[in-house]
Amino acid sequence: MEKTRHDSAVRPLQILPATVDDHGAMCAIHVSSILAINGKFYSLAQKQSWAAGLTATGYSKAKDESFHAAKESDGKVRGFSSTRLDQLLALYVAPQWHGQGIGSSLLQQAEHSIAGHGHEKLRLKASRNAEAFYAKHGWITVGAEDYLSRGGLTLPILLMEKAFGGNFVL
Repeated sequence: MEKTRHDSAVRPLQILPATVDDHGAMCAIHVSSILAINGKFYSLAQKQSWAAGLTATGYSKAKDESFHAAKESDGKVRGFSSTRLDQLLALYVAPQWHGQGIGSSLLQQAEHSIAGHGHEKLRLKASRNAEAFYAKHGWITVGAEDYLSRGGLTLPILLMEKAFGGNFVL
């Protein structure tokens, strides 16, 4: 269990498998995180297009994904991640909780989970604003591509990898 600080309070935080009851909060975090991205990375129109169509029921329909939620002891969701096979598909933290170690905890859990399933490399498609966060955790940028968002606009994204090899250590 990790201790995080926010508003001068220390609260216990756990990374747990997400339940259907978490999906509404996850959706709200997903949308608010996208819309809060600094305008130097993506325009408002791009961010709105990216967030378009997100619904709580969409997480239930993603049967081949594994979702984890960062929760306080009272059950409030502060962030979430999603993995599939050797891919980190999503990692979002509520904007007001950025910088509290929640994203790092979610990333560590995802890395352990993927490595624990025998994968030697983890892959992700990162938004440009997230590159420094992942690089800080040992990820390398291996390419770039355009992502066609749910709303129909194209966004530049980065392809990143982290090799575990036989010596996976966090």
